[in-house]
Amino acid sequence: MPVEAMIEDLMDWFWNLALFSLPLVGYSLFSKLFGSTEKIHGIYTKPEWNFILKKWYAFLCLTRRKRKILDKFSNNIFASIEEEAVENPQHLPHEESIDSRSFIGCDVKGNAVWLKIVRKNHRSAEIWIHLHLSNGAIYQLLFHPHTLTRSDTSDTWSGGGLKFQICEPFMRWRITFNGLLRWKACSNPFELPGDISTKMLAEAVAREPWRSGDWLSMLDELGDGYEQWGMVFGTVETEEGNLHEIHMQSLNKHHWGLNPAVWQHRRITFNGVTKEGFMFSLTAVSSIEGVTHATFGHVRLPNGKQLPVNWCDLRLPDIAEHSKCIPDHYVFRFSVCLNYYSPAVSSLPKKLLNIWYDGDCPDFPVSLSDHLLEPEVEGSNMVVIFSDRECQSSTIVGGKGASLALLSSAACSQFQVPSGFCLTTHAFDYQLHCSPDLKNEINKLNDMSSECSPEELKTQCERISEVFEKTSICDEVRQEVLKVLSQFDVSVRYAVRSSAVGEDSEDLSAAGQNATFLGLMGESNILLAIQKCWGSLYMYQSVQYRRQNGQPINANMGVVVQQMIPADVAGVMFTCHPVTGNPKEVLITANYGLGESVVSASADPDTIILMRNGTDKLSLKSSVPGKKKHRIDMNDSTGGTVTTEISVDTLVNELCLSPDEAIALGKIGIQLESMFGSARDIEWAIYKGIIYILQARPVTALHSWSDFELLHELDSPVASEEEFFTTANLGEVFLEGTSPLSQSFVIPLLNNGMKKVMRSYYLDQLHLSHHHAFMNVLNVILREPEADISIANKATELAVFGHSIITPQMHRIAKERHGTPNITRLYDYIKRVVFNKWELKKALKLQDEFKLKAKHLNTLELYNKIRNDAFVLQEVIKCHSNTSQVSVISQIVSMIVLTERSKDISVDHASDISLFLSQCCDVLSAEIPVALKEIAYDILSTGRGDEFCSLPPPLAVEWLDLNSGKVRQKYNDFLLKHGHRSLQEFDLATETWSMRPLTIIETLQSIVKQGRETSKELNQKTTNAADVIRGLISVKQERTRKILSWLLPWCQKSVAIRETTKACVIKVLHQFRLAFRELGQLMVKESRLPDAELVFYMTFYELGYLLNTRDPVIVNKAVMRKRHFPKWSKLRFPEIISGLPVPVNENQHDFEHQLNDAVTVQGTPVTQGNACGRACVVPHLNQISQLQPGDILITQCTDIGWTPYFPLLAGVVTEIGGLISHGAVIAREYGLPCIVGVQNATKLFKTGDIVLLAATSGTLRKVAEGES
Repeated sequence: MPVEAMIEDLMDWFWNLALFSLPLVGYSLFSKLFGSTEKIHGIYTKPEWNFILKKWYAFLCLTRRKRKILDKFSNNIFASIEEEAVENPQHLPHEESIDSRSFIGCDVKGNAVWLKIVRKNHRSAEIWIHLHLSNGAIYQLLFHPHTLTRSDTSDTWSGGGLKFQICEPFMRWRITFNGLLRWKACSNPFELPGDISTKMLAEAVAREPWRSGDWLSMLDELGDGYEQWGMVFGTVETEEGNLHEIHMQSLNKHHWGLNPAVWQHRRITFNGVTKEGFMFSLTAVSSIEGVTHATFGHVRLPNGKQLPVNWCDLRLPDIAEHSKCIPDHYVFRFSVCLNYYSPAVSSLPKKLLNIWYDGDCPDFPVSLSDHLLEPEVEGSNMVVIFSDRECQSSTIVGGKGASLALLSSAACSQFQVPSGFCLTTHAFDYQLHCSPDLKNEINKLNDMSSECSPEELKTQCERISEVFEKTSICDEVRQEVLKVLSQFDVSVRYAVRSSAVGEDSEDLSAAGQNATFLGLMGESNILLAIQKCWGSLYMYQSVQYRRQNGQPINANMGVVVQQMIPADVAGVMFTCHPVTGNPKEVLITANYGLGESVVSASADPDTIILMRNGTDKLSLKSSVPGKKKHRIDMNDSTGGTVTTEISVDTLVNELCLSPDEAIALGKIGIQLESMFGSARDIEWAIYKGIIYILQARPVTALHSWSDFELLHELDSPVASEEEFFTTANLGEVFLEGTSPLSQSFVIPLLNNGMKKVMRSYYLDQLHLSHHHAFMNVLNVILREPEADISIANKATELAVFGHSIITPQMHRIAKERHGTPNITRLYDYIKRVVFNKWELKKALKLQDEFKLKAKHLNTLELYNKIRNDAFVLQEVIKCHSNTSQVSVISQIVSMIVLTERSKDISVDHASDISLFLSQCCDVLSAEIPVALKEIAYDILSTGRGDEFCSLPPPLAVEWLDLNSGKVRQKYNDFLLKHGHRSLQEFDLATETWSMRPLTIIETLQSIVKQGRETSKELNQKTTNAADVIRGLISVKQERTRKILSWLLPWCQKSVAIRETTKACVIKVLHQFRLAFRELGQLMVKESRLPDAELVFYMTFYELGYLLNTRDPVIVNKAVMRKRHFPKWSKLRFPEIISGLPVPVNENQHDFEHQLNDAVTVQGTPVTQGNACGRACVVPHLNQISQLQPGDILITQCTDIGWTPYFPLLAGVVTEIGGLISHGAVIAREYGLPCIVGVQNATKLFKTGDIVLLAATSGTLRKVAEGES
């Protein structure tokens, strides 16, 4: 290249560079000369001359930084151990570290709630409670704004009576205070700062001067954490005793890091919601040293997507920079993905606002009492006195002993604790070591406890207690007891009390389960009482208590020996109301003499209520004298106690406590509540004017689960007021209540599989409420709405519901939520159709290859095996969802073609559609009645059918072995092939046919009773496909018939494939059912459960938590759920539900006026033909025994569990269901007249009515006997 050309190219390059650089240099010089560096209000930095360049560079650096940081959260159904760790309280590494969690909720009616716990070091916490009701009422924490209190423990979210409890990580929380609230997630966590808009973070750091290369560290002050959208709902009881039910969209915020009081100048957060389900949270924060103006936020759209805010005009200097200029109204704008929003915010009443400003707190500082904290110590002593540090450990001396030792350390001039000592668990272990007979008997009890009868268990417990009493205390322990006892006054009387490990805790009181002996004197009596206390640990009632609460049979125990006070007055005090939980009320019960008469409820005590204000000043609110007809005192002559009547009327009718004594007791109670960090249940006594504290345990009733809570705890969130649910379609397989285990294991897997198929990754298709499952109409049926309600929508209605349900309101909301589909939908449908057979092959392969081997695994290994293999079930569900969608598409396309561009579906269209679909045969589940008929025919062929039918089912099985090996083999083959199926087969708690084979025997006996007619085949269709196409009365054009003849084979194959993949799902699901049953048996053997069936009444997360902790609360919840479940299962709901699901009142008398001879109802025909006969109304399969051959079945709906009874029927009528429902498919397969969608049919007809089923026209009519 010539030199001149090179110089010319070089000059062109410099010229282009100059053209690009000069504007930047000019902008920089202008900004430098005329730009202001003065800070707004002396705090907020203004953008400098190089702001744009810094912003671009910061954006690149932050983008690179984000790529290197791993996400804290995955999209797995079950949270990992690492994710659970993020949900739990975080470690506080520095003195100024904090860990904060809050729930902020509001609704469009004007209700708002703010609940917050800020954990700090030294087990202190800030508690915030604000409730604003739509009627203007405001409720706050008793001590507001002095909210510093003691945290109950270092690893829980609790303090001041407020408690946040994880029910399932990132899914469900429980909140208790003066009410019972639940929080349920409706979005994935929004990670902080990882998910914040990079653009907004870049703008924040670009405003600030960069004094070093580590300028990105300015963002570290923002801390770590996440925020997650959900719903808070439940009941709150206010001071007036009114119960308020609330249901609000809310935000769960978990932040940890440096205390904002150290670095933060100001922070403002706006949260807002709309009735459509749009939620937003926007925060502006200013640091004293670092970033002076950072703005960030996120939204949850009505379609479930969660996105970061990428622009906002919110400016901190313009909003309440000083506390005297808080605006009543403020408007700002923000954008999300080029969509702009402009909310108008009206502030709440000033007393509900909390705005942080730097500087000294104007309120006086709050001092905290010394915390009574159980130490982490080890010891080997067999006897310790209350003042020993070892005695403060519940693992060494048991719960009661540790509590008394802690109380002794807090004794002061206001109260005393009677002195005493404890025998440790080491003494108990040593006694067993020295007594081989005792140890053998206890081991025998442990081995037999999971399988023996109650009588055998009781006998063995009595034997152990006898051996304990007969076995003298070994010399080493005896000498230690006598040595310590010599240090005490031998002239006073003593109480000897059991102190088992784990008792007197917040979750497990064990009150009255083990022995207590009062008024003892002398060494021999005390030693004998110690033996009896040890023996009481294995009394039947104590062993049963541990079994019922999932605790080990082989427990450990300490024993408390304490000086008794000959009380003048004694009783119990609760530092909050034990029933309502009101922290403003201190309740005291009292009687003359020892407190035993109050604790045992053997006397009617005085009841005194003290009121407590925000500064802990007490006043007498009410006092009610009890009947106090007798008192218990120590027996000075013989030892023990004596009960005497109170004969003086003045003593009975007057209070046994003076007002001053009650106030003094209340002050002590408040002091102990502060020391322990939670409300206390305190036993006290007064003797010669001195107050003695005898016990202080947590108030266990405060956090107990109510019936209302148990009914609604697993409900799905309803994020929008405009939601619609249905019992159709899904109600066929989840007709009854769904077990908690299935709700937490099967339903999430179904949801996830459907999400992936429908490409709806943010919204659930299935909804839970009242322990029943529903389908979301907007997210399934109207997932892809057309511009107007189309014939495709109406065809879908007919297929799923059997009648029209889509309203203009539903359609409008669906369009606003999901938008109208584009051309990619057609491509997606074609792809599904093409790969439909591949989905079938994949499902069959997964079914054949999957083997969940549960044998030879311990409980935790089996649980983890189930957890890890759950993805197989999800993949099979995904295959079934794909094939189901293709089946629906094929039928909808056929319906659209058949209706020939008609805007509506007429009765003729419906009749033709049912005739057309009647050719869709070869359904796998239809093999069941055929197989049963063959077995019944073989039984009849023996000539001894009557004998078979006369036997009870267990003997009928033996009859098969003795009289027909061939029939028995067919019966075994049937169970091998179909034994995993049953009614409610998607529920893990269901016992399938192979588990309860006698149900099949009962069905066979019913079929055989029909006699020789059983040998006939079910009414098979004699018309071929061509005849059916020619017989369509609504089709006008010949080309339509030709197209339908092409579509028919596709429909036939699609239905068959769908039913086959469903069978694959059920077969894989059955392996998990068997694994859970095995897990239940193992947990019983390990004394973790009293009943193996309880595994089905826990959530999947609760099962894992129980295996790691033995939490008795979970076992008790499962027992209560099991007790209530039959009642919950009977709840019935409308076919279409708007808003929150509410059960319907199904009183039969509401329909009695319609029960006359002229009843005629209309449904949707799914087959052709007529039938006249006896009606058999069977609301539930357990009432099927009233069915007779030739009956017309009238029921709510059917699933595979009803299939064996189809050979007995003349026709089928269901209240819910459409053209693709189970009953419709099987009825078409065998030519049974069938109509669906007949509302209230089970109420309008009764068993024994003679009815005419005209399936062709879709009617069911009651007729007089003899009419045909």
